[in-house]
Amino acid sequence: MFTKSNTRIILINGSVVILRQISQIKTKCRIFIDGIEKGHLVEANGLFVAEDNSSIEPIVLLKINDLAKRAKVA
Repeated sequence: MFTKSNTRIILINGSVVILRQISQIKTKCRIFIDGIEKGHLVEANGLFVAEDNSSIEPIVLLKINDLAKRAKVA
């Protein structure tokens, strides 16, 4: 998902979702929703999974994974 830039800005259900790749760990990113940090996502087996202490709504995680799948196909 992060091939040309380390940041993705996505509009999901009226919320601005920002994903920022952590430079030291290429399979991990921080997620902000409407400017509030919600935690971290880790890429595992082609899917993004929220870390235990994250507060990311399931619908947002589902949409991010759907977009990531479509980006790999394109």
